[in-house]
Amino acid sequence: MTIKHNISALIVSSLLLAGCGAQDAIDATKDMPGKMDATLGQITKTNQEMEKTTDAIHKQTLLLGLEEMLKPENTKYLVPPTGMLAGGEAFAQEATAEEIVKLAYVWLKEVQKGIPDDLSQLDEKGLMALIHEKLVKLTALQVITGLAPQKTIEQLVQDQILNGGRYEDTAYAVLMTRALFIKSFLLDESLMSPAEKLNNLGKLEEAFDRTSQLDYLVRLPFAKKIGLKVKVTEIELEVDESLEGLGENRGLSFPLTYWQRIQQALDKELEEQYLTSPTARQRKEQLKQKVSPYLKAWHLL
Repeated sequence: MTIKHNISALIVSSLLLAGCGAQDAIDATKDMPGKMDATLGQITKTNQEMEKTTDAIHKQTLLLGLEEMLKPENTKYLVPPTGMLAGGEAFAQEATAEEIVKLAYVWLKEVQKGIPDDLSQLDEKGLMALIHEKLVKLTALQVITGLAPQKTIEQLVQDQILNGGRYEDTAYAVLMTRALFIKSFLLDESLMSPAEKLNNLGKLEEAFDRTSQLDYLVRLPFAKKIGLKVKVTEIELEVDESLEGLGENRGLSFPLTYWQRIQQALDKELEEQYLTSPTARQRKEQLKQKVSPYLKAWHLL
């Protein structure tokens, strides 16, 4: 009986202890709302500080990109604009669609309207410097828009053209400068030049990316409105470009030539020495699958 009594006592004691613990837990919950509010407040503060830091980094990246691109030593030669590529790409990869179209708006206004009051007093050297300054802005705009991610351009189209944004007119000019840069610098003077062979996967993948970006532009329902017009009578500077005119006698079907070249390269130019690994063969098949819908759309398959 003594053992039984001791066990019962232990059970009662444990229950009492548990009861005390439960009460302590109940009492503790009374303080939870205040503690939760403090925790949530700290989280909110931390998030706000992180957002400020992220925004500061974003703005610094944009500023450094512009500064690098527009350094005198990088803008001395504009054809081709190789000195402007590093800074331009840094800006283009970081900028939002809104930031790009607003920059384009400001720069195009400066090119059109930025004429000094003492223009008549400029000598030939001063006049050439003024013209060069304006050409730098037009070239820089091509570099930025040409190197911007495709998703950024699609967002710009959605916001400014399809949704009737404030900068719709500027958006058409942005798309034109993008087309000029991709076609002239990245394709005609590089990957698709007569001297270049599309004989490895890296070149072919790059050619696909750039050609598909042009293909996107010519298939837009408003493609015939894409263009860039600049006329500064005072210094006889005039630019008149259209997407349709870019293709010359081919009109808006000019990407067809690039797709034909890519198709030929996949079938004949790609050297087998680059396809010895399973990874390379897999990349080739993936590329063929990505190219196929475009070839069908242009009736090449």
